Parts: sequence; structure tokens; C-alpha cells
Amino acid sequence: MNKSSTTAAFALAVLCGSGPLATLAHAQVAMKDKTSVSVLKQAPPRSLDAPIEVLAFEPQGRPFEQLCIITATGGQTIAGSKKGTDMIEPMKNRARTCGADALIIKSTSDQTIKPLRGGIDQGARAEAVAIRYLEVEAAPVESPAAAGPQD
Repeated sequence: MNKSSTTAAFALAVLCGSGPLATLAHAQVAMKDKTSVSVLKQAPPRSLDAPIEVLAFEPQGRPFEQLCIITATGGQTIAGSKKGTDMIEPMKNRARTCGADALIIKSTSDQTIKPLRGGIDQGARAEAVAIRYLEVEAAPVESPAAAGPQD
């Protein structure tokens, strides 16, 4: 086998996904899913099966406090892609650990693949704010008899 035949066979093995360098090539393109949390306010965690609302906007007419900012990044190899919305479930799990009732989604973006530019350009990404609803105390109602005589 001459040098050009060996080089061609080696390149074919890498492109077809066999051989030691094929594994290395996939490892360089693969990205793991990651979720990071920035805690703004400490709160007790919720149970693993607690419902978490997913909101596109801040709730109107219902007071809340921000507990955490959650960012999720999801990656795949070139063979599969993810969407920003695929990151919502892992974010809900992190919101429970923050003690949140809901997530306000701030942004999502899908994975982009540009094969001619070397593979994955950007992994799927999502960012949200985990919130907890505040209980509103009712104002005490004064009875007319307690108010005293009226003129």
C-alpha cells in the first residue's frame, strides 16, 4: 500500500466514524447539557414532583419575588440537535431546588449547525427567572359597631 492509499484509507475511516480519531472528532464536537443557577434569595426547596408554572411574562396582579436566575445550555453532537425549549424541564428541576413556584422564560435559542464552518456553531440555550408567589395578607375588616357612633 503506497502513502496516498494509506492516507485515503485513514481519512475514509475517520469520515465513516471508525478508528481512534473518529472518537476524538466526535468528542470535540459533543457538548454536555449544563444548568447553572445564580441565587438571588434563599428559600426552602420544593419537592421533586411539585408543579412549576412556565410563564412567558411576569404575572400581573399577583405579587412575587425573584429567587434565582437559571441558565441552561444543551448540546449534542452534529448527529442530533436540541431546541431551547428542550432546556425547560431541566430548568424546572433547578427551580424546585430554589423553592420557586414558577419560571419566567426570558430567552431561548436553538442549536445551530454549520457543517462547512466546523460543526456546532452554538448549543441550545435558555434563560429564566425562578419566582415564588407572595401571600397577600387581607386587611382587617372593621365592623361598624367597633367603629363607634356615627354622626
